[in-house]
Amino acid sequence: SIGSWKVSRYGDDTLHVLFKDHSAMFSLDFGVAYSKSRDNMADTSIVVERHTDGNKPPSLPYQLQESVILHGVLDELEKLLTNDASGNGQINFIGAAVEKARNTLPARRA
Repeated sequence: SIGSWKVSRYGDDTLHVLFKDHSAMFSLDFGVAYSKSRDNMADTSIVVERHTDGNKPPSLPYQLQESVILHGVLDELEKLLTNDASGNGQINFIGAAVEKARNTLPARRA
């Protein structure tokens, strides 16, 4: 709903998205991903991370609204990537990757 989220830019490649109850926020980082050991750069990526104060979990309204937003982000990415990959055999891989990301969200797509 209007006024539920505040979006701010952090550096050149990151957006911070803060929920109105301040129970949590998430960041979208558009850049280079690193391997788990952080010593090898991987392909260009979009990384979504949830941030909390570490003392309490995000509120239920936050989790539901976060899921709605991230399902929308995944819808748009899937459209862009599917159009870009049409004709070169990448569509099944893209669909599987998007579905894997969707399955990590606390609420399913409406």
